[in-house]
Amino acid sequence: MSVAAEKRMSRQSKIIFKFKIIMKTVKNLSIVASLFLWFQVTGLQAQNPDQVNLGTFNMNEENVEIEKKAPRIQAAAGPSIRTFKDQNTGKVYGPNDLIQIPDGKAIPASQYFSEIEKLERDFNTKGYSIVNDPAENIVGKPKVSEAELVRQRSSQAAAGRFFNDQEIDRVFKSSNIFNGKELKSVGEMTDADFNGMKANRINIATKPSSGELEGTILAVGAAGVMAQAAAPAPGTLLKTISKTATKTWSFGSASSFKAAITGTLAINGKLYQPAGSLSQLTLAQARAELAKTNSELNFTANGRIDGTLFNKNFNVLNITGNAKVPANSAQQITIGLSVVAAGSNIFNFSQGFPQSFSLISEKSAYKEIRYSYSTVIVVVPVTGAVGVKGRVGLRYGISGDKQSLRAGVTPFAELGGFAEAYINLLVVKAGVRGSIVFVNGSVPLTGDLLLTLNNGLVLTEKLYAGYSLNFLAGKLELFAKVWTFWKGWKEYTHTLWSTSGFTVSGSFINYQNAQVFSW
Repeated sequence: MSVAAEKRMSRQSKIIFKFKIIMKTVKNLSIVASLFLWFQVTGLQAQNPDQVNLGTFNMNEENVEIEKKAPRIQAAAGPSIRTFKDQNTGKVYGPNDLIQIPDGKAIPASQYFSEIEKLERDFNTKGYSIVNDPAENIVGKPKVSEAELVRQRSSQAAAGRFFNDQEIDRVFKSSNIFNGKELKSVGEMTDADFNGMKANRINIATKPSSGELEGTILAVGAAGVMAQAAAPAPGTLLKTISKTATKTWSFGSASSFKAAITGTLAINGKLYQPAGSLSQLTLAQARAELAKTNSELNFTANGRIDGTLFNKNFNVLNITGNAKVPANSAQQITIGLSVVAAGSNIFNFSQGFPQSFSLISEKSAYKEIRYSYSTVIVVVPVTGAVGVKGRVGLRYGISGDKQSLRAGVTPFAELGGFAEAYINLLVVKAGVRGSIVFVNGSVPLTGDLLLTLNNGLVLTEKLYAGYSLNFLAGKLELFAKVWTFWKGWKEYTHTLWSTSGFTVSGSFINYQNAQVFSW
């Protein structure tokens, strides 16, 4: 070889060596980049705001009642599976004959029968047989007392009448109509309303009356001018408003599935005597005198949904709403709303309003709360997850002016229970069957406070809290299936939950009150 040729070969060798170094570097960088991307994707998955992981547990006899059976003793000759024999046709397979299994694979008969024989021996130790068992076997059921569920249902019987959000608006409005005339807030009154009130006052009984909101139920006297007692001194505290109601519903068993909902509603405030004589004031002057007082109207509502999965507690939804309307026009109307779903803050609102206002909206989020498990169905190890998923949130409508407040906050949920099951064996698979409603429904929490003028200073209070709920209806099962080509699939089932559920609707407060104060 010439010197020139040797030089060319040397240069080519160096180029190839450098290229290999570059490619190795690129490969290493690719690996690093892939690892970085994997960690990034994994991190994003772990930080998924829609999903909450409660941890891992072993689903054992604390959670599922296992049917105990005496071990089976195999015959000395052994089952026919040891002879590579089709139990239906009597055909005997050679060790290398291929057998088609359900996932589309074909495996040697020796491998297939070895798998089946080992499974049969293991099943026999627990008292079961994949050769002789019926097609379906319930081997575990939930540790839930049906008597306890019946007690829970009976202790939370429905009461009162349920109104949805639209119906509440209707009955609140209808209960403000007296002798065909609507009581309006001072802020909504016109001069014609005010002068009409002076000319033909409605005699509302000063004795408070309360009851169902449907229709006009407050005591109302005949129309006409009536004598009034002297009004108290300006600045006198006429009334402290304070009305609260709360209720909790729960259903299920902590050892498997349990759901609970709580609703709390309150109206409160203070009413002070304005100055002047109502009969001698114009509407503008009456408004000005009311604005000088320290009167205030407040609404507060709380709602929460909690759950339990196999002894693990969690919060699904937590909402708070409050509104404060001071009659003193120098102060702002303040509104605050907060919604936390499965630990994530999905909505925060806090704002002041100088005059009248109206807010109507809905805020919701999809959430999934899961709990990983491992269990054994007879002898088959199964892993997966159980949990609840669906939409939670609130609807709200809040309006008012300096002398009135109408506020409604309705927490709601559309949550279902779910399960997942995994296994990786040739002739065995795991799965889930059925579905359950975890909780589905709403709890409207509504309050109404109104200051108006008619035969004096009139205060009306209304409070309504309803519920329409469906808990834990349905059935959810884990199963393991074993396949033999002569019998097909045989199924062994753990039932996680099975009940008709609990459905209830009604109201836990349905109150109204009207009172007249001399002015």
